[in-house]
Amino acid sequence: MSERIESRPLWRKHILAILLAVILVGLALAFTANWVLRESVPQFSAQIDTSAGQVRSLKLEDGTEIVAGGDTELSVALFSRRRDVNLAQGQVYFRVVYKFRTNLNVRIGVNEVSVLASAMATPDTIFDVKDDGGQLVVRVQQGEVRVRTQSAGPREYIEVGAGQALTVDLRKMRHEMTRIDPQSVGDWR
Repeated sequence: MSERIESRPLWRKHILAILLAVILVGLALAFTANWVLRESVPQFSAQIDTSAGQVRSLKLEDGTEIVAGGDTELSVALFSRRRDVNLAQGQVYFRVVYKFRTNLNVRIGVNEVSVLASAMATPDTIFDVKDDGGQLVVRVQQGEVRVRTQSAGPREYIEVGAGQALTVDLRKMRHEMTRIDPQSVGDWR
């Protein structure tokens, strides 16, 4: 007498494990897509264009204040982990409110001014940036910014602190750091 052992196909024996694996892969893809979209699609964006003598202000939802001077063109985009400003021309004043691990980056052509976020709360960073086509000037009233410029080398940056101004000659690729009265930052407003 022989007993017949019924065998099921292999996939039936492991159907629960297969379903669990499919669900885990689906969740991983959903979280990855969500993260990519949060970092590639801005939650807020704005364009500011001013004429000579005109001043316009923009207050972001986190309290950061941006003031564009006369004859200025800039765009602002807010993402979950960064605040990006592209300055085409002109002069801008910033009062950057601390936001956990969220940088503020101001791009001026190939140059960039950054307020780096940290895990610990810091006082507001206050600075202004002026681009007149041939010269870039960054003046800091409070806090510290990093300026990435070709005059500092392709992968280097210059730290500019309170009471300092960095002037970059964009044609000659030279820069100069000077001391300033911190209260003069944004005095054109």
